[in-house]
Amino acid sequence: MPPSPVLQKPRRRSVNPEVVVAVMGVTGAGKSSFIRRLTANDEVIVGDGLRSVTQDVQSFTFEHAGKKYSIVDTPGFNDTYRSDNDVLKELADWLLGSFRDGKKISGIIYLHRISDTKVGGAALRNLRMFRKLCGEDFMKNVIIGTTFWDVVSEEQGVAREEELLQTEGFFKDMHEQGCDFVRITSSRDDNLELLSRFVGKQPTVMKIQQELFEGKTLAETAAASAVSQELAELQRQSLEKMSNVEAQARKKITRSSLEKVLTLHLERKIVNETIEEITAEQDIIRQEQEEQDKKNEERLEALKQEREKQDQNFKVQLSELNDKLRALKASAAS
Repeated sequence: MPPSPVLQKPRRRSVNPEVVVAVMGVTGAGKSSFIRRLTANDEVIVGDGLRSVTQDVQSFTFEHAGKKYSIVDTPGFNDTYRSDNDVLKELADWLLGSFRDGKKISGIIYLHRISDTKVGGAALRNLRMFRKLCGEDFMKNVIIGTTFWDVVSEEQGVAREEELLQTEGFFKDMHEQGCDFVRITSSRDDNLELLSRFVGKQPTVMKIQQELFEGKTLAETAAASAVSQELAELQRQSLEKMSNVEAQARKKITRSSLEKVLTLHLERKIVNETIEEITAEQDIIRQEQEEQDKKNEERLEALKQEREKQDQNFKVQLSELNDKLRALKASAAS
């Protein structure tokens, strides 16, 4: 990964700082729609499907009830056009920049579609990354908001809501650690009331910010480790799928079903391409970490040489001062 910027002490903010709230979740969870409705800002672009619209971290500022808010739209880890690794870099850069500007995050609203009949691989991956970014101590500053209640019946929605809150690996642990669990409606007043919950909360530091502050590189953070683990798991699943495809192909050949054999070969090609993409991304991560380690060594050597130079200069200055002192004493004695 690229060199992690040095996490400097944050600048002092004004007595009445803005309330910074980030909105996160998978692609298609309704993040941009929620922000557009909340801020009443027509410049917020809203997609019409499951393709990512938000490519970069974007902030939208507005005032309400005498309070200034900064609402941050973020790409999901299942971004249509970028890898999880790239999305993590984007989020880390923004978090570092905010910290250096003295802007701590008052809270995060994490959106989840209640219309999903099950929490699939992409949603679970996104959730795991999110938890690693935040850390347990930050959960009291998190609100989980379920969206798309208008496309399910009340009975269906309540059943899924209970499942999400009672199942390990979904939102159960997060809820027990202090985060709120709410329904997101299409009412701007309701959304503003939800936002006001962050006004009284103490802005705090996320886990990834603390890790970087302690001197870890981005590649050494818990979130980056989760990305690597997800890539390894995807690679394992792809290899397993390829093995199954090959086994099916051998069976189909004995039945002389050429059309199905060709279909299986196409599936194998797709799986191979997926494995190659994952392997290439893992190679990039390793290469970037090696480059970061080398630069860290060079920086330490430069600091060592600078320290030695300063020590030498100090010795020279001390010697000159001693000479002057002896001269003054000799002059006073005469």
